[in-house]
This record gives sequence, structure tokens and C-alpha cells, in this order.
Amino acid sequence: KKVAYFSRCRKIISGEEPLTINEINNVFGYDYEDGYDIRVQVFHDYLNKKFDEIAEQQRFSPDEETALREICTKLDIPYEFKPNIQNALDKYRYLWSAENAPLGDIKVDFPLNEGEICHAAAQQAGFCEHKTIEKEDNYFELTRRLEIDETISFKGEKIEHPHFTEEVTAVVDIGYLFFTNQRIIYLSNKMAKVVELNDLDNANLSVNIIYFTKKDGESIAIKFNDDVAEVMFAIFKRILNERQ
Repeated sequence: KKVAYFSRCRKIISGEEPLTINEINNVFGYDYEDGYDIRVQVFHDYLNKKFDEIAEQQRFSPDEETALREICTKLDIPYEFKPNIQNALDKYRYLWSAENAPLGDIKVDFPLNEGEICHAAAQQAGFCEHKTIEKEDNYFELTRRLEIDETISFKGEKIEHPHFTEEVTAVVDIGYLFFTNQRIIYLSNKMAKVVELNDLDNANLSVNIIYFTKKDGESIAIKFNDDVAEVMFAIFKRILNERQ
């Protein structure tokens, strides 16, 4: 009986089933709760395949969301997902919107130039600087057995390990980043930085840091949360494309 019910519910998704879910429930003598778990399983089986397609393109369009909601309505189940699936769908929806939805017109509390429109804003943007730091190679302290060789020297009672330098991009300030159709604007309580898009040579995304390089060689690096970085970079590329 459950297998037959499962099959009828799957046909609702494929459009092969002429009856509604309420009519199918009556045929099987089910009330809402009797078939609930089966209907949820039917939807998740379908979603697993659909999610693979969405994850491959890393985009989730409004039409795809509408289709999933309609399936849930037809199966009479809530439109809800596990947190990891929901977070991924949110990310892919934001990326789709960044590339396809109309650019926003965000109101800001600082003066804009004539004809200037703010299209995107992000808080918790980290202004970064390139630094060379020195580290101590304490590998030997992490092993159970201390092996002495020529790279280790003794200084009094302390073991002095070899040192090495490393290039890092370190966050030195936290503030807001704004993208307008004319400028990149970074603002915080401590500093302000403005780059005219006409002065920009290129921009690149590396993991969660966007690097902006000006024509004079100056480079500015802004760090975001992982998901925010991709969305902001997609919007920025869109702004540049629409200026051309």
C-alpha cells in the first residue's frame, strides 16, 4: 500500500497523476498525517536530483524556486529544507540575482555625485594590507619525540627553533563597502577609501578577498564572508559590464 502511494505521489511531480493529493488520500484511506512522511520522502528524492543540477551551475533562479514550491503545494507538505540545503540554495539564489536581477538603488547617508547610484553595500568588510611576518618553526615541539639536528640551537635553557618569513594579507580595519556606478567606496569609523571606476585597471576574487588594482599600480584588498564575497564580486562585474 505504501509503495503504491509513493508511486502515485511521484506521478504528481511528473504530471502523470490526474488526481489531487486529497483525492489520492481518499483512495488509500489516508488522512493528512498517514501519508505525510511518504510525501516528504517523495519530494526529497526528487530534490536530491534537482539539487545536483542547481549545485553544478551554482545558481538558483526564481523559476526553479517557484517550481519547487508548487510541488510542495501539490504534495501538501511545507516548503522547508535541512539547514545545509537551505544555506546553499540561498547562496545560489543570491548569485543568480547578482547576475540577472535589476541592479539596486540603495539609499546611503553620504553624498553621491551627480548621476551616481549605489548598487551594492556590504557590512563587515575587512580592509586588508599585505604584510611580511616572521614565524618560528616549532614543528619539533609538536612531535612526541624531540630530534636534535643542526637547525636547532640552544640559548641558555631555551631551545631556539629556526625562523621563517611569510607573506600574508591581514585585516587591519572593519567597515562598509559600497559599489556605485562610478566608484568603490570603503568607509569605517577610522578610515575612508575611494576608487574611481575610471581609475581601475582590474579586479580579482581569491577565495573571500576581492583585490582591486588601479592603473597606477596601487592595490586594495577587501575581505568578506565567503558567500558575500562571491555575490559582491558578481555584482561588481555586472556593474563594469553595464558601463561598457
